[in-house]
Order: sequence, then structure tokens, then C-alpha cells
Amino acid sequence: MESEFDVKMNTVAVSGGIPISERWTIQASIGMILNGELSPETGSDYDINPGGFASIGLDYNVFAGKGFKPYFDLSVMLGAAMAETEKSDDKIKTDYISTDVRLSVRSSWNVKNRLFPFAAAGLFGGPILWEIDGKDVTGTDIYHYHFSIGSAIKLGPTVAYMEWAALGEQSLKAGLSIAW
Repeated sequence: MESEFDVKMNTVAVSGGIPISERWTIQASIGMILNGELSPETGSDYDINPGGFASIGLDYNVFAGKGFKPYFDLSVMLGAAMAETEKSDDKIKTDYISTDVRLSVRSSWNVKNRLFPFAAAGLFGGPILWEIDGKDVTGTDIYHYHFSIGSAIKLGPTVAYMEWAALGEQSLKAGLSIAW
């Protein structure tokens, strides 16, 4: 059986990074899936109940730009998410587990040490384990890439950011970070 599902999830996360050298940073994230929906091309939707996710990875600063010369960094992340799904019409519950490996490149510019616009691209993939109509299935994402743009603004030790990925995997992210 081959099916395509549109996946929508609302999440919240806490992320952090620890520099281990001038060029390398270890990154980690842990979060909650608040809710969501898996919608097939035909048939009933599946509600996504609260769940969780985590990731860990490495970031490598290829070079630090100055003036109009951008910064470039590469990253690799391993992640997994788990939630329970519930079919809308019969309330049957099943586990949903998604895993991925992500390789990304980002280019950013430092505007007066306050504004940091960026563009990013990435490749990813990993199995999705689920149950549809009582049968175990292994699937994957339709899109194994993303292109995004965004910006961060620094206000003292606090940085606010927003990122929008409109091509491939689609997402909208916003957050705050604090450096000390």
C-alpha cells in the first residue's frame, strides 16, 4: 500500500549549543509536539496527540565573514520524534516514530553586529515507522530537502530569530536565545 500524507505539527523546543573549539559547536534540542494532523490524499485524517522529539549534532564554521563577505557553516544533526496518532473516525490509537539525519549549509551576514540575515539549504532523510489500518508501515518524507531564509536580531545578550522554509520541507520557526 502506498499513501501520501500531509503532516502538520505544532511544536515547542529548547535548544542549546556549546563551542568545543574555535570552529566546532555541539548542538542539542529537546521539545514537545503539542498537536498536529496527518492528512491522507483520501480517507480520514489522523490527529497527532502530544509527543516529544530530540536531536543532537555538530556545527562547523567554515569561515567567518567580514563586511559583505558572508559567514558559512555546515552542520549534521541526528533527530527523532515520537507521538501517538488517533484516526479521526474510529479513535484507534497508534505510535508514530520519525527519525532523520540532516546535513545543512548556512550563509549569514553580520550587519553592524546587530542584524544577521541568512539563507540555508539542507538534505535529510530517515524512516518513519507507523501503523495504518492495523498494518505496520515504514515510510519516508516526500521532500528530502529544504531551502530557507531568515534573520536574527541581537539585543544585548538576547537574540530573536525567525526562519521560513518555503521550498521542499516547509516550516516557520521563531525563537529567542541568550548568550553568556
